[in-house]
Amino acid sequence: MPTVSVIVPTYNTIGYLPAAIESILNQTFEDFEILLVNDGSTDSTDQWAKKLTDPRIRYIEQENQGLSAARNTGIALAQGQYIALLDADDRWESTKLEKQVAFLNANPNIGMVHSWVTFMDAEGRSTGRIWKTQAEGMALSRLLQRNDVAVLSVLVRRECFAKIGGFDTTLRSLEDWDMWLRLAVHDSIGVIREPLAYYRQLPGSMSRNCKVMEASFKTVIDRHFALAPDSLQFLKGRSYGSAYQCLAWKAIQSDRPDFSLAWGYYKLAFRFDPRIVLTLDGLKLFLAIQIQKRLTPSDYDQLLGKFYALRRLIPVR
Repeated sequence: MPTVSVIVPTYNTIGYLPAAIESILNQTFEDFEILLVNDGSTDSTDQWAKKLTDPRIRYIEQENQGLSAARNTGIALAQGQYIALLDADDRWESTKLEKQVAFLNANPNIGMVHSWVTFMDAEGRSTGRIWKTQAEGMALSRLLQRNDVAVLSVLVRRECFAKIGGFDTTLRSLEDWDMWLRLAVHDSIGVIREPLAYYRQLPGSMSRNCKVMEASFKTVIDRHFALAPDSLQFLKGRSYGSAYQCLAWKAIQSDRPDFSLAWGYYKLAFRFDPRIVLTLDGLKLFLAIQIQKRLTPSDYDQLLGKFYALRRLIPVR
């Protein structure tokens, strides 16, 4: 039986999938299986996957049911003691599994460990931004305020999923946040403070994705605050403030940026949590909206490219 089961759901991502699988096969920790779940792809994923020869790869096909269902299929079939999740357009550092397996082996009281994440652009180049996640210990109060765990960075004990169930297939986004909130009620969380995974930022359809995500934010926030103790109810405004701040970023990072929509979300974020104007993230968001408002899309992209190039020169701390 493998120590780790890696779940890789894929749907029409053949342009990125080979790099994701390669980053798993290049791990310094080798006692794993890969459950590659093809969720009804219509591209060349099937032909490519059936040529894979590494015996650690298990290829599973199913009709298109969505990301959560594909992850749940992999989890249900997993044989490993620990479960890792990697979406088909992301990648790992070569030491990710080695460091996280060692962490969980040394800390039997911790249910899940996650790490920092490096952001990359659509072409796989680092943007210089590091998501320095901090949630650890009994982290429910922190996670109620915002999703501070990246799904591609986790390693979870299989019994945690057995205890709390799989991903909610009724959610069209934020299903990972819902999962970590359920897990944090029962289990302690660990964090490795170094970037062990690469998240690919792909522009999406602003009007569709923002509406979907806004509805999911409301569902997840209302659901979990209905279950939260009275002592944590004061965090609900902060949670909505963080949600609208996230939506504002999504509105200006889409394939068709809309600074008016972003500004509307920013004002909602401020209404729910006025503290955002005092945070670095809040200031960056305000400046990004104002700059984009005054520049053409091509000029804004050029400015952003120069900013990414400059940020890549700053060492990670």
